[in-house]
Amino acid sequence: MRSGLIALLMLLPLAAGAGDSLPTDLLQSSADPARAAQLTPLQETQLGAAAKEVRIWIGFYNMAELKLVRFQVDDAGQVQGESFFIYPPMAAAAEQPYYDLIAGQCRAFNRTQDWEACRSDKAAAVHWDSAYKALQSLGLWQPDASKLPPPGPKGGPTVLVELRSGDSYQAYAFNDPGADKSPRGQQAAKLIAIVDGLVGVSTDQAPEEMEDRD
Repeated sequence: MRSGLIALLMLLPLAAGAGDSLPTDLLQSSADPARAAQLTPLQETQLGAAAKEVRIWIGFYNMAELKLVRFQVDDAGQVQGESFFIYPPMAAAAEQPYYDLIAGQCRAFNRTQDWEACRSDKAAAVHWDSAYKALQSLGLWQPDASKLPPPGPKGGPTVLVELRSGDSYQAYAFNDPGADKSPRGQQAAKLIAIVDGLVGVSTDQAPEEMEDRD
């Protein structure tokens, strides 16, 4: 198993949810993947006074892959979006089927030492304005992550939501609510489903699960 990257993701301390301090551990761990997608970390991004940007990440901890959806809303309210699938570079020939599976769904465009980033072939057909409105209807900008499972390595993928409006920045995180039938849990599950659909890339297993690479 890749001892560096995966160990880092698994050993992250629990992050804070909305209403607490920023989930700095997750923000730090998303900085390099953001750069692999040729993005400046959102905390460092400058926007116009009326502009907004949203980034929603799924993955972290013991998950090797990251899914990222990014929305940009300009001063006139026009919405643009893009999605990324971000994953570790191939380290052994036995992993080739995994990377072939990605290549069949996603166009790779950048690589760093620890990450590769690609854009889904389906992204061109996405109605980004409608997708953004759907996420807004789920309370995207009015988070209450305290009612959701806290982020951590157990219980499914962790979701990190970053929100910037002009000079204002906030972020919150939670784990996949799974079978939680509460209204907030169902909203969170719908948010995850929308992001999964927008990224549009699925794999049977990550490369670290295919063989022991120690």
